[in-house]
Amino acid sequence: GINGTFVVDKMAYPLKAANKALFSLTDEEFTIFDNDPQLKNIAQPRFFGKSWRQVNIDLSEKFIKTNYDDSFFGMSLVSRIRQNSKKRILVPDSGFLSEALPLIEAFGPQNVVLIQLFRDGFTFAGDSRNYISLASYGCKEFTIHNTNKDKFLKDGERLIYSLTYT
Repeated sequence: GINGTFVVDKMAYPLKAANKALFSLTDEEFTIFDNDPQLKNIAQPRFFGKSWRQVNIDLSEKFIKTNYDDSFFGMSLVSRIRQNSKKRILVPDSGFLSEALPLIEAFGPQNVVLIQLFRDGFTFAGDSRNYISLASYGCKEFTIHNTNKDKFLKDGERLIYSLTYT
């Protein structure tokens, strides 16, 4: 598996950690709200009538990015990568060009690869993120289309493995 090869880090890590603290979620509650694809979209009294997804979008778009910079989460990730001794980082949640550009600036386009995964029934609907392109910045890009989740994950793992060891 790729787990031994990569450190997984997410653009949204500090955002979600902040909201976990702000709403005083236990580890168990956080895991439930953050990992249940249906529950994360349902308005909750706990979140003052908003969904977990909307709470995260609000903090990101209405506070962090408006008061600081659109590149905030990318810059935060660059700092975390520099602090980590393992340099192979898999970022599964990038959906804003402004977040990816600090990675290219910090580590060079030859060290940033974009892999876009397309699977039936999965879109950015209801999300503030969208598909991005980094090819014009000199980065390699790959696309995987699949309907079968198991094959999709294996194809993705195979691609990541081949990029790492060739």
